[in-house]
Parts: sequence; C-alpha cells; structure tokens
Amino acid sequence: MSEFLKALLVIPILFSFQRISLAQDSLFVTPTYKLTATNIVLTQPNRIEFDVYLRHTNGNATPFIYGTAQYYWNFNSGIAYQGDTLKLSIIGSDLPTEYQPVNPSVTGNILRMAPNLPTNYMISPVIDTSNPGTLIARLRLRTTGSAFTNQKLNLEWRSVLPDPYTRIAAFTGENNILLYEIQNASSQFVGNYLNTQLISPADNSTDNTAAVIFSWNKNSATMNYDLQISTDSLFSNYFYNDSTLTDTSKFITGLANDTKYYWRVKTKDSSGNYYSSVVWNFRILPYSLINLNLTVLSQGKYDPFMNLLRQKDSVTVYLRNSVAPFSIADSAEGVIDTLSYKGLFTFEYISSGNYYICVRNKQCIETWSKAGGEFMNNNGDTLNYDFTSSAANAYGSNQILVGSKYCFYSGDVNQDKYINTPDLIAVLNDARIFESGYYIQTDINGDNSVDIVDANICYNNSIRFIETIQP
Repeated sequence: MSEFLKALLVIPILFSFQRISLAQDSLFVTPTYKLTATNIVLTQPNRIEFDVYLRHTNGNATPFIYGTAQYYWNFNSGIAYQGDTLKLSIIGSDLPTEYQPVNPSVTGNILRMAPNLPTNYMISPVIDTSNPGTLIARLRLRTTGSAFTNQKLNLEWRSVLPDPYTRIAAFTGENNILLYEIQNASSQFVGNYLNTQLISPADNSTDNTAAVIFSWNKNSATMNYDLQISTDSLFSNYFYNDSTLTDTSKFITGLANDTKYYWRVKTKDSSGNYYSSVVWNFRILPYSLINLNLTVLSQGKYDPFMNLLRQKDSVTVYLRNSVAPFSIADSAEGVIDTLSYKGLFTFEYISSGNYYICVRNKQCIETWSKAGGEFMNNNGDTLNYDFTSSAANAYGSNQILVGSKYCFYSGDVNQDKYINTPDLIAVLNDARIFESGYYIQTDINGDNSVDIVDANICYNNSIRFIETIQP
C-alpha cells in the first residue's frame, strides 16, 4: 500500500463522518484547479525541461491549502535512441521542501513524481490563484546519449484508472484537519512544445543536392520561424538566416557541392523569448545534378472524360546536346503519375547548358522538346517542362489534342520511330488471340486487353504517316 493511501487511512473516522455533514457548508467547498505541464523546451540536444504549475481557480469560494500529490505522465519513449537511458530530475520548485514531490523517475513510457506525506496544515502552502499558479516543480528529462531522436514527446497526463495516475489532495473541513482528495482529470493540461522539431534534410544525410527543401513541424506557440544555416556548428557565420518565415518549409538553392552544413529553426514566444531546435547537419553531394519535373501524356492511355491516365506510364528521358549531332548527354527513367501526369527525373554528372528533352515511351512516337532546347542548371534546381499544355512544346508540334490536353502519338509498338504497317500487324495479331494482361506492348489504350480499340488508334496514326520529328 502506498504511503499516500496510508496517510488517508490514519485520518480518524470521526472526521470522515464530519466531512459528510460539513459538505453542505459553503466554507468547506472543495478547491478547484488547473494543473499544467508547460514551457516544454529542448534546452540542449539531449535535455528537455518543463514546468508543472498548479493554479487555484475558485479562490472566491474557498482557500486551497496544499496537502500532497503524486504526478504521472505518459510520453513517447521513442525520443531516446535504442540503448540510451532516460532520467528525470527535479531542478526547482516554489513549494516548501517538505511539500515538494520526490523520487522523479522514468519507467517505460511513464514519468512520475512521488508524493511527500502531508504535514501540519498550519504550515502548508496556499496555492496561488493568479496565472500561471504555484510552481510545483521544474523538471529535466535527459538522455544518456548525445541527443534525442526527432520524434515527438507526446506528453500527456495519466489521469484515469488503471493506477498509477495523477492525484491531488488538499486540507479542507472544520479547522482544516481533514485531508480530502480532489483530483480532477478535466483540469489537467499540457502546454505547447516551444521548440520546433526538424523534418528534412535528415540529420547526417549525405545525398542532398545543391537545392534543398528545408521543412519542420508546425509550432502553435509561435507565429514566425527563424531558419538558420551555417557551415560551422557554432553558427559563427550564416549561409542563410531569415527570422520572418511563417511557413514550415523553405526551398534553398546555391548550396556548395561536397560541403557539410548545419541547420536549426528558432521560435519566439509571446514574451519575446527564443527557443532553438536541435542542430542537424547534412552534406551536399560532391557532384552536380539536374532535376526535371516532366509532364507528358500518351494519346492512347489518356481518358479525357475521367481526366486521368488509365495506367501509370514508364518513360525514358534523354538529355541531348542542342547542337548537331545532338548526342545523348545523360538519361533517366521514371514513372508518369496517373493523376498529375508528372514524373521527376534526375540527371547526374552533367554540366549546365542547353539540352533537348527527348522522351521515349514503349507505345508512343519518340518526342523531342521545342526547337532550341532548354537551359538546365546543374545546381540541383528543378526545371518544369509541360508537353501537355501546347502542341508547340514538342519539336515540330508533333502532338495530338485529346480533350484539352496535348498528347504523344500512340501506336509505335516496335519503337522504330514510325507508326506504320508493322505496328498495325502486331496489334491485330494480338487482338485475334484476345491477348490480355498488365502492360502488354500492343495494349495501346492501357485497359489490359488488346482489341479493336487499340488497332483503331494505330491505324488512324499510320494513315497520317506519323513519325518522330527531330532536329
């Protein structure tokens, strides 16, 4: 049996009986309160501190003479890395020593502070009615490792059965000699986490391009974020420093290849106090990249009524030099999404310059981008190119309008850059044997079967003498 319950049991039965009769007297109204765990701050990479305040909320009806209490929280133990140990300590309190909680500890996913036994009500502290209340304890949670993980703390009061849970007692009754337990789960709160948690680029990551999207979790305790990036861990000099950000992400370009950077995000509370996230580091790749966000559609697979592709399209993209003989500088493979019609293609070891975008799809005519090529920067920036918005975005306007979108001509199933008799024969032969299944070469419209619809698309394009048009 806990010492807390023993203390309750030694109270004379006479006073238990008396409490029933006195409960009708307004002098013995049970105090109400607000119990808050607040000011949760990451003070060091391996240390979180927070305050526990108790505020008396019906001071006009009764005093709140503090008796004793036990405090329990659930939390996310995943904030510590595997093999590290978490420790909880009390580093401050406004209560007299004999009333302060004792034995702070961590057990699994539970934090706790045990109760001191109540003493003489004559020297018991009176709980403050003004905000934020009486500081019960300032707590420090630390890990034996060098830093916490970037998982959320997810602190919450344990306030209901099964035991153990948070319980509060006060002195009430005639002459204040009766210990009366007043715990109330609806009066227990957890405040904002004042630090911001980082998301990307990941700590110690090494595969970053020279253009990076920095992102972090939203923090309800602040209106502005200060993103700071430096090449030294002490932030003596800044590559980037902007305290006016209101969004939780920022796209940064111009980072140097083969360079290690450090970054953090600071927030400011309503009192003007700054709180810093942990510091993460990342490295930029030693070589340059070109990213291409490509929008394309195939004539056969595009459904203009549903406004989607019937199945995802795998394509190969070649970057070709913009001057004769238009040799291939690099290539990349990717998948075109059925809803956005987009695919992201990354080209490594390639210089900045003008390139033609040459796209191959297993059932479509090879199609090139418009005359002159496109300038592409190898600093990791992303170039957006949309074939679907205009026929002129293809070299020689070599596209067909389907609904409101321009599409690559379908039907070159043998990939010889012409849609002609050999392609039609291949489609008809498969149609005669009712060929079906996923991603069949002759299934031009992507409905998983080869039939007259596929043959019709191929035939119509063959009599138009559709072929690849290139410089």
